[in-house]
Amino acid sequence: PESTRALTSLLLKVVQEDGTTQEAISYLDELKIPNPGMDHRIKYEDEGGRPEAVCYILPKMRQDLWQFGDALFLDSQKRQFNTMNWPYIGPCVKDQDMKVCVVTKSICVEESTRMYAWVVQMMHEMEPRFSLSQICWIFGYLGITQSLLIDDVFPNQFVTH
Repeated sequence: PESTRALTSLLLKVVQEDGTTQEAISYLDELKIPNPGMDHRIKYEDEGGRPEAVCYILPKMRQDLWQFGDALFLDSQKRQFNTMNWPYIGPCVKDQDMKVCVVTKSICVEESTRMYAWVVQMMHEMEPRFSLSQICWIFGYLGITQSLLIDDVFPNQFVTH
């Protein structure tokens, strides 16, 4: 709807032009010093180079991703918590006790397959022991389809709803 596009445009403007975004990025850089194993990535626009998303990983998330990343669960809405329409993408896995483990956390200016693809690619970049080829199953909501993801990041993977 038009109101959602207008809100996304407004949020994009805030995250890209507000000085607090650079403060948040600096804070994440500083957090890496006392927290070995913590890492983060910022997604910048192709044109203009302004930030569009941020994701981070902690040591426990790394371990869970590396050990249990063969089945990935994707959803970004968290509607019950997200009243400002900032899509949160927190890919999850299930551990050996069938407990849900979040393997990275991200905030983006839009919910889109390109953002999902970027987050998953950054998971591999931040935790190189996790290979995209080890993903056997991707579970997502109805908007995530195999045809949408196959060219972005998940060739040869099976997507289910």
